[in-house]
Amino acid sequence: MANALRTLLLLSLLLGGNLYAQSIVVITIEDGDTLLVEVDGKQERLQLAGIDAPEVVENAKLKRDLKVSGLSLKRLIMLGQLATTHLHRLVKPGDQLHLIGTLGQRDRYGRITAQVHTDQPLTLSARMVSDGYAVALRRHAPDATLKAKLIKMEQIARDRHQGLWAEQHADMMAWSGRKP
Repeated sequence: MANALRTLLLLSLLLGGNLYAQSIVVITIEDGDTLLVEVDGKQERLQLAGIDAPEVVENAKLKRDLKVSGLSLKRLIMLGQLATTHLHRLVKPGDQLHLIGTLGQRDRYGRITAQVHTDQPLTLSARMVSDGYAVALRRHAPDATLKAKLIKMEQIARDRHQGLWAEQHADMMAWSGRKP
């Protein structure tokens, strides 16, 4: 893990001084794209950069998803539960992870937006998309390179019927607004 953090710190320096790389500890998994973590001794909500996953609780985004998708509350919550369960398979409370991002970068819900690294080659964002449990953000993506990479991974997951793109394909199409 020490080598991974050194690599992330070097990457941070190469990409610009406003980036940070540091270790974090998972407190809990909120949903398929949000973690509650400990950063510098305090709890923070963390959005996995560049992705969106279905919601598991009623909130403003779920209400918007209901309206846009035409799916029932029960169907949307089920998708969210499946995505959250998958993220639970990838990380557990107490896991030490590494993140890279900008200190001031927060989404409209106040979450820190960052790329999160485990000891695996892919970030958690990339794993959620490539496994078929999240989609690439088309708007509000952190940068064009990450966006392009995640869009390609999403298409491959769809083509291979990975994760939610398997049995819940029609619901995922409706929720994500993707064209066939």
